[in-house]
Amino acid sequence: MNGKRARSVYCSPEEREAIARGAGAAGKSISRFLLDPALDREDGDDAAGVLTQEERVELRDGIRGLAALLEAVREAHGGGAGSEGTQA
Repeated sequence: MNGKRARSVYCSPEEREAIARGAGAAGKSISRFLLDPALDREDGDDAAGVLTQEERVELRDGIRGLAALLEAVREAHGGGAGSEGTQA
C-alpha cells in the first residue's frame, strides 16, 4: 500500500451520502474527492471540488476589492487601518 494507511472521517450518514454523490459526479474515489481540495491539488476541471480555478481567482479578487473599499471608507471617516467596529 506504499506506506499509506486508512484514516477515519466522522460524519452523519446524510453527509456521507452527499460526499459519495459528489465524488461520483466528479469521477473520483471518496478519498481522492476529500484529499484533493484539502491539499489544494489542481487535477482537472473541479480542482477544489466546488469552485473552479477561475472561480477561486474571481472570489479572491472580489475579496481584495472589498477590503480596499472598506479601507477607503475607514480612512474617509477618520478610522484608518486597523480600526475595528463602528460607532452608533
